[in-house]
Amino acid sequence: MKCTTCGTEFEGNFCPACGAPAPREDNPVSFSGEASSDSLFEQQNQPADSFPTVDSFPDMGSEVQVDGFSNADVGPAADDIYPSPDLDAKPTREQEDYSYPSPDLDAKAPENGTAYSQPDTQTPVYGQPPVYGQPPVGNGTPQPGNPYGAPKKKTNGCLIAALIVGGFLVILIIMAIVIGVMIYNNAKEERDWVTGSGLTSNYSYSSSSSGPQTVTPSAPVPEGALTDEEIAQLYADPSAFVGRPVVLTGIVFTTPETDEENIYFQMFSDIANYDGNTVVAYADPDFDLEEDCYVRVVGTVGEMFEGESMTGATLNVPTVIASSVEVVSYMDAAAPTLKEIAVGQTQTQQGYSVTVDKVEFAETETRVYVTVNNGGDDNFHLYSFNAKLIQDNVQYEESPNYDADYPEIESDLLPGATSTGVIVFEPLEQKDFKLYIEGYSDDYSVDFEDYTFDIKVQ
Repeated sequence: MKCTTCGTEFEGNFCPACGAPAPREDNPVSFSGEASSDSLFEQQNQPADSFPTVDSFPDMGSEVQVDGFSNADVGPAADDIYPSPDLDAKPTREQEDYSYPSPDLDAKAPENGTAYSQPDTQTPVYGQPPVYGQPPVGNGTPQPGNPYGAPKKKTNGCLIAALIVGGFLVILIIMAIVIGVMIYNNAKEERDWVTGSGLTSNYSYSSSSSGPQTVTPSAPVPEGALTDEEIAQLYADPSAFVGRPVVLTGIVFTTPETDEENIYFQMFSDIANYDGNTVVAYADPDFDLEEDCYVRVVGTVGEMFEGESMTGATLNVPTVIASSVEVVSYMDAAAPTLKEIAVGQTQTQQGYSVTVDKVEFAETETRVYVTVNNGGDDNFHLYSFNAKLIQDNVQYEESPNYDADYPEIESDLLPGATSTGVIVFEPLEQKDFKLYIEGYSDDYSVDFEDYTFDIKVQ
Protein backbone atom coordinates (compact mmCIF):
# COMPACT_ATOMS: atom_id res chain seq x y z
CA MET A 1 0.00 0.00 0.00
CA LYS A 2 1.00 3.64 -0.36
CA CYS A 3 1.44 6.03 2.57
CA THR A 4 -0.97 8.95 2.35
CA THR A 5 1.50 11.21 4.14
CA CYS A 6 4.87 10.69 2.43
CA GLY A 7 3.88 8.43 -0.51
CA THR A 8 6.15 5.48 0.45
CA GLU A 9 5.06 2.02 -0.65
CA PHE A 10 4.97 -0.36 2.34
CA GLU A 11 3.28 -3.38 3.80
CA GLY A 12 2.03 -3.35 7.34
CA ASN A 13 0.03 -1.18 9.70
CA PHE A 14 2.49 1.75 9.88
CA CYS A 15 4.67 3.49 7.34
CA PRO A 16 8.31 2.61 8.03
CA ALA A 17 9.43 6.04 6.68
CA CYS A 18 7.23 8.45 8.62
CA GLY A 19 5.37 6.16 11.06
CA ALA A 20 1.94 7.18 9.82
CA PRO A 21 -0.73 4.46 10.26
CA ALA A 22 -1.80 2.53 7.19
CA PRO A 23 -4.93 3.82 5.47
CA ARG A 24 -8.13 2.14 6.52
CA GLU A 25 -10.05 0.26 3.80
CA ASP A 26 -13.79 0.09 3.53
CA ASN A 27 -13.76 -3.72 3.25
CA PRO A 28 -11.34 -5.22 5.75
CA VAL A 29 -9.42 -8.19 4.57
CA SER A 30 -8.70 -11.27 6.59
CA PHE A 31 -5.23 -12.30 7.53
CA SER A 32 -5.34 -14.70 4.63
CA GLY A 33 -5.66 -11.72 2.28
CA GLU A 34 -9.18 -12.56 1.04
CA ALA A 35 -12.37 -10.92 2.10
CA SER A 36 -15.08 -13.34 3.24
CA SER A 37 -18.59 -12.08 3.30
CA ASP A 38 -19.79 -15.33 4.81
CA SER A 39 -17.42 -15.06 7.74
CA LEU A 40 -18.58 -11.51 8.35
CA PHE A 41 -22.16 -12.67 8.33
CA GLU A 42 -21.34 -15.47 10.72
CA GLN A 43 -19.59 -13.02 13.07
CA GLN A 44 -22.59 -10.73 13.11
CA ASN A 45 -24.93 -13.65 14.00
CA GLN A 46 -22.80 -15.08 16.81
CA PRO A 47 -24.14 -14.82 20.34
CA ALA A 48 -22.77 -12.11 22.58
CA ASP A 49 -20.98 -14.47 24.93
CA SER A 50 -19.10 -15.98 22.05
CA PHE A 51 -17.10 -12.76 21.40
CA PRO A 52 -13.59 -12.72 22.87
CA THR A 53 -12.99 -10.74 26.03
CA VAL A 54 -10.09 -8.51 26.96
CA ASP A 55 -8.54 -11.29 28.93
CA SER A 56 -8.60 -13.56 25.93
CA PHE A 57 -6.23 -11.28 23.96
CA PRO A 58 -2.55 -12.09 24.24
CA ASP A 59 -0.06 -9.73 25.88
CA MET A 60 0.63 -6.90 23.47
CA GLY A 61 4.21 -6.93 24.54
CA SER A 62 4.81 -10.50 23.33
CA GLU A 63 5.20 -11.59 19.80
CA VAL A 64 2.09 -12.99 18.18
CA GLN A 65 2.01 -15.09 15.02
CA VAL A 66 -1.12 -14.96 12.90
CA ASP A 67 -1.19 -16.54 9.47
CA GLY A 68 2.50 -15.87 9.02
CA PHE A 69 2.34 -12.26 10.19
CA SER A 70 4.04 -11.11 13.39
CA ASN A 71 3.40 -8.00 15.42
CA ALA A 72 7.17 -7.57 15.61
CA ASP A 73 7.03 -6.40 12.01
CA VAL A 74 4.62 -3.63 12.85
CA GLY A 75 6.97 -1.44 14.91
CA PRO A 76 6.75 0.09 18.37
CA ALA A 77 3.51 0.47 20.17
CA ALA A 78 1.53 3.70 19.81
CA ASP A 79 2.11 4.58 23.46
CA ASP A 80 5.84 4.41 22.87
CA ILE A 81 5.54 6.97 20.08
CA TYR A 82 2.95 9.33 21.61
CA PRO A 83 2.86 8.66 25.35
CA SER A 84 -0.33 9.75 27.06
CA PRO A 85 0.12 12.59 29.57
CA ASP A 86 -0.42 11.96 33.20
CA LEU A 87 -3.04 14.50 34.17
CA ASP A 88 -2.59 13.84 37.86
CA ALA A 89 1.17 14.30 37.82
CA LYS A 90 2.62 17.22 39.79
CA PRO A 91 5.02 19.66 38.12
CA THR A 92 8.73 19.13 38.54
CA ARG A 93 11.34 21.80 39.07
CA GLU A 94 11.90 22.04 35.33
CA GLN A 95 8.21 22.72 34.72
CA GLU A 96 6.24 25.90 35.44
CA ASP A 97 3.09 26.02 37.48
CA TYR A 98 0.40 27.71 35.34
CA SER A 99 -2.43 27.17 37.78
CA TYR A 100 -4.36 30.07 39.32
CA PRO A 101 -5.64 29.91 42.82
CA SER A 102 -9.41 30.28 43.11
CA PRO A 103 -10.66 32.78 45.65
CA ASP A 104 -12.43 31.44 48.70
CA LEU A 105 -15.78 33.19 48.58
CA ASP A 106 -16.83 31.80 51.96
CA ALA A 107 -13.71 32.93 53.78
CA LYS A 108 -14.24 35.09 56.84
CA ALA A 109 -12.21 38.05 57.96
CA PRO A 110 -9.58 37.33 60.64
CA GLU A 111 -10.46 38.12 64.22
CA ASN A 112 -7.93 40.96 64.42
CA GLY A 113 -10.12 42.98 62.02
CA THR A 114 -7.78 42.84 59.06
CA ALA A 115 -9.80 42.84 55.85
CA TYR A 116 -9.66 39.72 53.81
CA SER A 117 -7.94 40.22 50.44
CA GLN A 118 -8.49 38.08 47.42
CA PRO A 119 -5.49 36.62 45.64
CA ASP A 120 -3.98 39.12 43.24
CA THR A 121 -4.44 37.65 39.80
CA GLN A 122 -3.14 40.75 38.09
CA THR A 123 0.38 40.62 39.53
CA PRO A 124 2.71 39.59 36.73
CA VAL A 125 4.69 36.41 37.38
CA TYR A 126 7.66 35.48 35.27
CA GLY A 127 6.58 32.76 32.94
CA GLN A 128 2.91 33.32 33.70
CA PRO A 129 0.71 33.18 30.55
CA PRO A 130 -1.59 36.14 29.79
CA VAL A 131 -5.02 36.18 31.38
CA TYR A 132 -7.39 36.37 28.45
CA GLY A 133 -10.15 38.93 28.79
CA GLN A 134 -7.95 41.17 30.96
CA PRO A 135 -5.32 43.69 29.86
CA PRO A 136 -1.75 42.52 30.30
CA VAL A 137 0.46 44.25 32.81
CA GLY A 138 4.14 44.97 32.77
CA ASN A 139 6.55 47.37 31.12
CA GLY A 140 5.34 46.88 27.56
CA THR A 141 8.11 44.45 26.52
CA PRO A 142 7.60 40.76 25.59
CA GLN A 143 7.88 38.36 28.52
CA PRO A 144 7.93 34.58 28.77
CA GLY A 145 4.34 33.49 28.88
CA ASN A 146 3.23 36.95 27.76
CA PRO A 147 4.70 37.46 24.27
CA TYR A 148 2.61 40.57 23.57
CA GLY A 149 3.94 42.38 26.60
CA ALA A 150 1.98 44.90 28.59
CA PRO A 151 1.03 48.41 27.51
CA LYS A 152 3.28 51.21 28.57
CA LYS A 153 2.17 53.55 31.26
CA LYS A 154 -0.30 56.17 30.12
CA THR A 155 1.14 59.58 29.37
CA ASN A 156 -0.57 62.97 29.28
CA GLY A 157 -0.50 63.11 25.48
CA CYS A 158 -3.45 65.47 25.15
CA LEU A 159 -2.00 67.88 27.69
CA ILE A 160 1.38 67.87 25.97
CA ALA A 161 -0.25 68.44 22.57
CA ALA A 162 -2.31 71.33 23.98
CA LEU A 163 0.81 72.90 25.49
CA ILE A 164 2.64 72.60 22.17
CA VAL A 165 -0.23 74.18 20.23
CA GLY A 166 -0.63 76.93 22.82
CA GLY A 167 3.08 77.70 22.74
CA PHE A 168 3.00 77.84 18.97
CA LEU A 169 0.09 80.32 19.05
CA VAL A 170 1.90 82.48 21.63
CA ILE A 171 4.97 82.55 19.37
CA LEU A 172 2.81 83.60 16.41
CA ILE A 173 1.20 86.40 18.45
CA ILE A 174 4.60 87.65 19.62
CA MET A 175 5.91 87.58 16.05
CA ALA A 176 2.84 89.51 14.84
CA ILE A 177 3.37 92.15 17.53
CA VAL A 178 7.07 92.49 16.70
CA ILE A 179 6.33 92.78 12.98
CA GLY A 180 3.62 95.36 13.67
CA VAL A 181 6.00 97.44 15.80
CA MET A 182 8.66 97.24 13.08
CA ILE A 183 6.18 98.34 10.41
CA TYR A 184 4.99 101.20 12.62
CA ASN A 185 8.55 102.36 13.32
CA ASN A 186 9.45 102.20 9.63
CA ALA A 187 6.35 104.17 8.71
CA LYS A 188 7.07 106.71 11.43
CA GLU A 189 10.66 107.02 10.27
CA GLU A 190 9.48 107.58 6.72
CA ARG A 191 6.98 110.18 7.92
CA ASP A 192 9.67 111.88 10.00
CA TRP A 193 11.83 112.02 6.91
CA VAL A 194 9.06 113.79 5.06
CA THR A 195 7.85 116.04 7.84
CA GLY A 196 11.10 116.72 9.63
CA SER A 197 9.60 115.97 13.02
CA GLY A 198 11.94 117.05 15.76
CA LEU A 199 13.72 119.81 13.87
CA THR A 200 14.88 122.76 15.90
CA SER A 201 15.54 126.20 14.44
CA ASN A 202 18.57 128.33 15.08
CA TYR A 203 17.60 131.29 12.90
CA SER A 204 18.07 134.87 14.07
CA TYR A 205 16.78 136.78 11.06
CA SER A 206 15.54 140.32 11.48
CA SER A 207 12.84 141.95 9.42
CA SER A 208 11.39 145.45 9.47
CA SER A 209 7.95 144.32 8.48
CA SER A 210 5.38 142.72 10.71
CA GLY A 211 1.92 141.80 9.54
CA PRO A 212 -1.12 141.51 11.79
CA GLN A 213 -3.07 138.27 12.01
CA THR A 214 -5.86 138.13 9.46
CA VAL A 215 -8.51 135.60 8.37
CA THR A 216 -8.44 136.35 4.64
CA PRO A 217 -5.45 136.78 2.32
CA SER A 218 -4.56 140.42 1.88
CA ALA A 219 -0.81 140.68 1.31
CA PRO A 220 -0.03 141.27 -2.37
CA VAL A 221 2.02 138.83 -4.42
CA PRO A 222 5.50 140.28 -4.95
CA GLU A 223 6.82 140.72 -8.44
CA GLY A 224 8.92 137.83 -9.69
CA ALA A 225 7.50 135.34 -7.19
CA LEU A 226 8.11 131.64 -7.85
CA THR A 227 5.64 129.99 -10.16
CA ASP A 228 3.92 126.71 -9.31
CA GLU A 229 6.47 124.77 -11.41
CA GLU A 230 9.36 126.52 -9.66
CA ILE A 231 7.84 125.83 -6.25
CA ALA A 232 7.84 122.11 -7.10
CA GLN A 233 11.58 122.39 -7.97
CA LEU A 234 12.25 124.34 -4.78
CA TYR A 235 11.99 121.18 -2.66
CA ALA A 236 14.36 119.28 -4.95
CA ASP A 237 17.09 121.96 -4.99
CA PRO A 238 16.47 124.74 -2.44
CA SER A 239 19.85 126.40 -3.02
CA ALA A 240 18.92 127.21 -6.63
CA PHE A 241 16.22 129.67 -5.54
CA VAL A 242 17.87 131.53 -2.67
CA GLY A 243 16.80 135.20 -2.62
CA ARG A 244 13.75 134.70 -4.86
CA PRO A 245 10.35 136.01 -3.65
CA VAL A 246 7.78 133.30 -2.93
CA VAL A 247 4.16 132.97 -1.78
CA LEU A 248 3.15 129.71 -0.04
CA THR A 249 -0.02 128.50 1.63
CA GLY A 250 -0.12 125.46 3.89
CA ILE A 251 -0.81 124.00 7.30
CA VAL A 252 1.38 124.29 10.40
CA PHE A 253 2.24 120.80 11.64
CA THR A 254 4.54 121.56 14.60
CA THR A 255 4.26 123.75 17.66
CA PRO A 256 5.81 127.14 16.80
CA GLU A 257 8.96 128.22 18.64
CA THR A 258 9.99 131.76 19.51
CA ASP A 259 12.97 133.74 20.66
CA GLU A 260 13.43 137.44 21.38
CA GLU A 261 13.09 138.51 17.75
CA ASN A 262 11.34 135.78 15.71
CA ILE A 263 8.77 133.04 15.59
CA TYR A 264 9.70 129.80 13.81
CA PHE A 265 7.40 127.07 12.52
CA GLN A 266 7.21 124.29 9.96
CA MET A 267 4.44 123.95 7.41
CA PHE A 268 3.28 121.66 4.60
CA SER A 269 2.78 123.61 1.41
CA ASP A 270 1.05 120.57 -0.16
CA ILE A 271 -1.90 120.19 2.18
CA ALA A 272 -3.64 117.37 0.32
CA ASN A 273 -0.56 115.11 0.34
CA TYR A 274 1.08 116.35 3.55
CA ASP A 275 4.21 117.21 1.60
CA GLY A 276 6.39 120.28 0.98
CA ASN A 277 8.10 120.61 4.35
CA THR A 278 9.15 124.23 4.78
CA VAL A 279 10.81 126.08 7.67
CA VAL A 280 9.50 129.64 8.11
CA ALA A 281 11.06 132.44 10.17
CA TYR A 282 8.89 135.49 10.88
CA ALA A 283 10.13 138.54 12.78
CA ASP A 284 7.21 138.79 15.21
CA PRO A 285 7.67 136.67 18.34
CA ASP A 286 4.23 137.76 19.60
CA PHE A 287 2.41 136.53 16.51
CA ASP A 288 -0.56 134.35 17.53
CA LEU A 289 -0.08 131.02 15.76
CA GLU A 290 -0.86 127.43 16.71
CA GLU A 291 -0.36 123.97 15.30
CA ASP A 292 -2.90 122.93 12.60
CA CYS A 293 -3.51 126.54 11.55
CA TYR A 294 -3.72 127.27 7.83
CA VAL A 295 -1.37 130.09 6.81
CA ARG A 296 -0.41 132.16 3.81
CA VAL A 297 3.26 133.14 3.81
CA VAL A 298 4.86 135.85 1.68
CA GLY A 299 8.64 136.22 1.81
CA THR A 300 12.03 135.37 0.34
CA VAL A 301 13.71 131.98 -0.10
CA GLY A 302 16.54 131.61 2.44
CA GLU A 303 19.46 129.23 2.79
CA MET A 304 18.77 125.53 2.86
CA PHE A 305 18.23 124.17 6.35
CA GLU A 306 20.10 120.97 7.24
CA GLY A 307 18.82 119.04 10.20
CA GLU A 308 18.00 115.65 11.58
CA SER A 309 14.72 113.97 12.31
CA MET A 310 14.00 112.15 15.54
CA THR A 311 15.15 108.92 13.89
CA GLY A 312 18.45 110.43 12.81
CA ALA A 313 17.56 110.97 9.15
CA THR A 314 19.27 113.91 7.46
CA LEU A 315 16.88 116.52 6.11
CA ASN A 316 17.51 119.29 3.58
CA VAL A 317 14.59 121.68 3.92
CA PRO A 318 14.00 125.05 2.16
CA THR A 319 13.52 128.09 4.35
CA VAL A 320 11.46 131.23 3.89
CA ILE A 321 12.22 134.55 5.56
CA ALA A 322 8.64 135.80 5.83
CA SER A 323 7.60 139.41 5.39
CA SER A 324 3.92 138.52 5.94
CA VAL A 325 2.17 135.60 7.65
CA GLU A 326 -1.64 135.42 7.58
CA VAL A 327 -3.85 132.86 9.23
CA VAL A 328 -6.46 131.85 6.63
CA SER A 329 -9.31 129.38 6.33
CA TYR A 330 -9.06 125.89 4.91
CA MET A 331 -10.90 127.07 1.82
CA ASP A 332 -8.42 129.89 1.17
CA ALA A 333 -5.42 127.62 1.77
CA ALA A 334 -6.46 124.29 0.22
CA ALA A 335 -9.37 125.02 -2.14
CA PRO A 336 -9.39 128.68 -3.11
CA THR A 337 -12.36 129.90 -5.12
CA LEU A 338 -11.83 130.10 -8.85
CA LYS A 339 -15.27 131.50 -9.71
CA GLU A 340 -18.20 132.61 -7.57
CA ILE A 341 -21.82 132.78 -8.76
CA ALA A 342 -24.37 134.79 -6.75
CA VAL A 343 -27.66 132.88 -7.10
CA GLY A 344 -30.19 134.15 -4.56
CA GLN A 345 -33.01 131.78 -5.65
CA THR A 346 -35.71 130.84 -3.10
CA GLN A 347 -38.48 128.23 -3.31
CA THR A 348 -41.27 127.82 -0.75
CA GLN A 349 -43.75 124.99 -0.09
CA GLN A 350 -46.33 125.15 2.72
CA GLY A 351 -44.32 127.91 4.40
CA TYR A 352 -41.01 125.97 4.31
CA SER A 353 -38.38 127.88 2.29
CA VAL A 354 -35.07 126.79 0.74
CA THR A 355 -32.68 129.39 -0.73
CA VAL A 356 -29.53 128.88 -2.80
CA ASP A 357 -27.33 131.86 -1.87
CA LYS A 358 -24.25 131.32 -4.03
CA VAL A 359 -22.07 128.74 -5.76
CA GLU A 360 -18.24 128.59 -5.66
CA PHE A 361 -16.17 126.66 -8.18
CA ALA A 362 -12.76 125.46 -6.92
CA GLU A 363 -10.09 123.26 -8.40
CA THR A 364 -10.84 120.39 -6.00
CA GLU A 365 -14.56 120.89 -5.24
CA THR A 366 -17.80 122.77 -5.88
CA ARG A 367 -19.52 124.51 -2.94
CA VAL A 368 -23.25 125.35 -2.83
CA TYR A 369 -24.37 127.71 -0.03
CA VAL A 370 -27.95 127.00 1.11
CA THR A 371 -30.27 128.63 3.67
CA VAL A 372 -33.35 126.84 5.05
CA ASN A 373 -36.19 128.61 6.88
CA ASN A 374 -39.02 126.86 8.69
CA GLY A 375 -42.03 129.15 8.30
CA GLY A 376 -44.55 126.33 8.72
CA ASP A 377 -46.40 124.83 11.66
CA ASP A 378 -44.42 121.60 12.05
CA ASN A 379 -40.84 120.51 12.23
CA PHE A 380 -39.05 120.58 8.89
CA HIS A 381 -36.40 118.08 7.78
CA LEU A 382 -33.76 118.51 5.11
CA TYR A 383 -30.72 116.26 4.69
CA SER A 384 -27.79 117.40 2.56
CA PHE A 385 -26.93 113.85 1.48
CA ASN A 386 -30.27 113.73 -0.37
CA ALA A 387 -29.27 116.67 -2.59
CA LYS A 388 -28.49 115.90 -6.24
CA LEU A 389 -26.98 117.93 -9.05
CA ILE A 390 -27.24 117.37 -12.81
CA GLN A 391 -24.83 118.87 -15.32
CA ASP A 392 -24.67 117.72 -18.97
CA ASN A 393 -27.05 114.86 -18.17
CA VAL A 394 -24.64 113.54 -15.52
CA GLN A 395 -25.93 113.20 -11.96
CA TYR A 396 -23.71 114.07 -8.99
CA GLU A 397 -24.31 113.52 -5.29
CA GLU A 398 -22.87 115.15 -2.20
CA SER A 399 -19.12 114.68 -1.67
CA PRO A 400 -18.41 115.77 1.94
CA ASN A 401 -15.07 117.37 2.81
CA TYR A 402 -14.43 116.59 6.47
CA ASP A 403 -11.10 118.43 6.55
CA ALA A 404 -12.74 121.72 5.62
CA ASP A 405 -15.10 121.92 8.59
CA TYR A 406 -17.66 123.85 6.57
CA PRO A 407 -20.92 124.85 8.30
CA GLU A 408 -23.62 122.20 7.95
CA ILE A 409 -27.37 122.60 7.44
CA GLU A 410 -29.45 121.53 10.43
CA SER A 411 -31.41 118.48 9.38
CA ASP A 412 -34.28 119.06 11.86
CA LEU A 413 -35.66 122.58 12.10
CA LEU A 414 -38.30 123.72 14.60
CA PRO A 415 -40.95 126.18 13.46
CA GLY A 416 -39.45 129.66 13.02
CA ALA A 417 -35.81 128.37 12.87
CA THR A 418 -33.30 129.15 10.11
CA SER A 419 -30.11 127.29 9.18
CA THR A 420 -27.33 127.98 6.66
CA GLY A 421 -24.72 125.53 5.45
CA VAL A 422 -22.55 124.36 2.57
CA ILE A 423 -23.28 121.33 0.38
CA VAL A 424 -20.08 120.11 -1.31
CA PHE A 425 -19.95 118.35 -4.65
CA GLU A 426 -16.99 117.14 -6.66
CA PRO A 427 -15.35 119.73 -8.98
CA LEU A 428 -17.63 120.73 -11.84
CA GLU A 429 -17.16 122.70 -15.01
CA GLN A 430 -18.02 126.38 -14.74
CA LYS A 431 -21.30 126.02 -16.59
CA ASP A 432 -25.06 125.75 -15.98
CA PHE A 433 -26.50 122.93 -13.86
CA LYS A 434 -29.73 121.97 -12.07
CA LEU A 435 -29.93 121.35 -8.31
CA TYR A 436 -32.51 119.15 -6.53
CA ILE A 437 -33.00 119.30 -2.74
CA GLU A 438 -35.48 117.06 -0.88
CA GLY A 439 -37.38 118.26 2.21
CA TYR A 440 -40.49 117.31 4.21
CA SER A 441 -42.35 118.16 7.46
CA ASP A 442 -43.80 116.13 10.30
CA ASP A 443 -47.24 116.57 8.78
CA TYR A 444 -47.26 113.48 6.58
CA SER A 445 -50.60 114.51 5.04
CA VAL A 446 -48.73 117.26 3.15
CA ASP A 447 -46.94 116.19 -0.03
CA PHE A 448 -43.66 117.88 -0.94
CA GLU A 449 -41.90 118.02 -4.25
CA ASP A 450 -38.14 118.40 -4.61
CA TYR A 451 -36.91 121.98 -4.35
CA THR A 452 -35.48 122.52 -7.84
CA PHE A 453 -33.06 125.29 -8.87
CA ASP A 454 -31.72 126.17 -12.32
CA ILE A 455 -28.26 127.64 -11.78
CA LYS A 456 -27.03 129.86 -14.59
CA VAL A 457 -23.28 130.43 -14.87
CA GLN A 458 -22.23 133.52 -16.82
